[in-house]
Amino acid sequence: MSETEKETAVSGRTQVLRAAGLVGALVLLARVVGLLREVVVRALLGIDTPAATAFEIANRFPEAIFLILAGGAIGAAFIPTFTAYFERDDAPGGWRLFSAIINLVLVVMTAVGLNNRIAEIEALQTNYGKVAHAEALQSAARLQQQLQQNLAHHPIATHLFPANALRPDELQQKLTGQSIDLVIADVPYGRRANWQGVTTDTTDPLWRLLDSLLGVLSPHTLMAIAANKSQMCNHDQYTRWGKFQVGKRCVFLLQPGHGKV
Repeated sequence: MSETEKETAVSGRTQVLRAAGLVGALVLLARVVGLLREVVVRALLGIDTPAATAFEIANRFPEAIFLILAGGAIGAAFIPTFTAYFERDDAPGGWRLFSAIINLVLVVMTAVGLNNRIAEIEALQTNYGKVAHAEALQSAARLQQQLQQNLAHHPIATHLFPANALRPDELQQKLTGQSIDLVIADVPYGRRANWQGVTTDTTDPLWRLLDSLLGVLSPHTLMAIAANKSQMCNHDQYTRWGKFQVGKRCVFLLQPGHGKV
């Protein structure tokens, strides 16, 4: 390795470490500001007590420390490795690495999130003893058991790749042999986000998206499509089971199959 290459490598590592440190500092600042906000709101509402404040501090700072360490370490280690794949013209290898990391994150988040929720429900049941809390605890335990059984036979798997969702040939090329259980999509609308590659086609792009997905879905696949209220999520090859509002967005629940419910 020449002196110039060594200097470039050292400079690159320095920039990565500097960026990771900046991310960690901003995370810490965000957590401190959030903590101050909670303390002020509690004081204004008249529910500020030493115990509540101590609980909030104890609850927030360990999470902040974890985010600083994990976020900075993962960023410092992952970003150079991920970009190195593309520099070697090995984009598939880079996306496989990204997919493996997302798999790990999903498994950990699922286990930790469900355990935390069960602990919260147990605390509510201990403090208030309501029937609803006992029922919720039983439901959470059943869900945890079912997830463990499912993961033993059907592990969480993600496959990250770039593709034009309006091109069925691209989707089939990337997803051949894959079993898709759930599709969640937030379609473009407004001035800041627009559909790409639809200027020469007068067909509704949302309809084109649904039509393109048909080639890679199975009859048991469930779909949640978030769209603007003015957008119509209609396709004669899908059954629409319902919809609900989330702010200004309307989420449509669909499943491949004829008819409309």
